[in-house]
Amino acid sequence: MTHKYGTNIPRARDELEEIAKGIEASRPFEAARIRHICENLMTRKPSGRRAPNTRSPVTQKVIDGVTKMLTETDLSQEQIAAHFNIDGGRVAEIHRASRK
Repeated sequence: MTHKYGTNIPRARDELEEIAKGIEASRPFEAARIRHICENLMTRKPSGRRAPNTRSPVTQKVIDGVTKMLTETDLSQEQIAAHFNIDGGRVAEIHRASRK
């Protein structure tokens, strides 16, 4: 028997629900147990953010300022990002969008 590492919990829940439907009339207790397992044991709680958000939100004012600095200065994207307290990748996204 070959094992593929990894899981497909959503598919397993769907298949177990089908089994529960099939045995509901004759085995209601077992069907309820299957559903309980699917709902309570085959799920993950959201982990939430691990670190606080320290960057400023990207508003239209920030986008306009970044676009202006990209066209009117020789500053690097990293320097522009530091000026607006945003991630350097956001500067690249704004730059790509402004070229369209």
